Amino acid sequence: MGKYFEPAELVKFSGLFVIAKTVVNGFFAGLHPGAKKGASSDFAEHREYAPGDELKRLDWKVLGKTDRYYIKEYREESTLNCNILLDCSASMDYASGQISKFKYAVYLAAVLSYLLSKQHDKAGLTAFNTKTMEALPPKAGKAHLTLLLDSLEKLKPVGATGVAGVLKETISRVKGKGIYILISDLYGEQAEIIKQARLLAAGKNEVIIFQVLDHEEINFSFKEPQTFEGLEDIETIPALPDMIQEEYKKILREFTDGYKNAFHGFGIDYVLLSTKTPLEEALVHYLARRARVGK
Repeated sequence: MGKYFEPAELVKFSGLFVIAKTVVNGFFAGLHPGAKKGASSDFAEHREYAPGDELKRLDWKVLGKTDRYYIKEYREESTLNCNILLDCSASMDYASGQISKFKYAVYLAAVLSYLLSKQHDKAGLTAFNTKTMEALPPKAGKAHLTLLLDSLEKLKPVGATGVAGVLKETISRVKGKGIYILISDLYGEQAEIIKQARLLAAGKNEVIIFQVLDHEEINFSFKEPQTFEGLEDIETIPALPDMIQEEYKKILREFTDGYKNAFHGFGIDYVLLSTKTPLEEALVHYLARRARVGK
């Protein structure tokens, strides 16, 4: 597999187009054909991956079983609609290091949009806090990709969050089958977020949820006395990290497990990402789901 970039490394690149192209092309440049095909009937309708093949034709099920890269050649294909829902609330602005949750989320949205464009699929964007801040319907083509990436470049994290509300609004606008990708820290009323995500998936839509948390929100390795400040309110809490670390991690684990268990029960893909997780790992999850959707 090719080099995986640490998210903080991506800040040295100029512009989202360059970042997205670098990550996606670097990821697929690491795909190497496996051994020669044998006589097994398992591969009767496959051939080995070669540079230039359309990425959407990769058979990820075969990859998982054989560690070999093969292309499907037998099924009819059509254009996929993919809607990216991006949380732009103030809580996403937190950063314990070089890259904030919001910047990571923007990078991820850009990478997915670029991949969709290369696959000739349609990418749409809904940026939101408590209301929709930007809405671009799914379209294909280089011009639309440029517009989408330009919109991502201009977004700023601000205001309170309203994940459940935007999911409910999305459900009311659904036309036909598609993939919906939510990128958020999922702060808010958990039960209501789960309810609305379930309703979205119940409409035979494919739903992928990437929960993005800061590296230190997950690990909580602070040592010195800290004053923690809310990003969506004015509350401040002084604390001794060593004294609350165990309880904090327990609460966080219950929080993330609550989402994971509920979403998986509804057939929704849930992936927890930290701001240090290589974006390429998110691509693996997306492409695996993509293979299950089929065309």
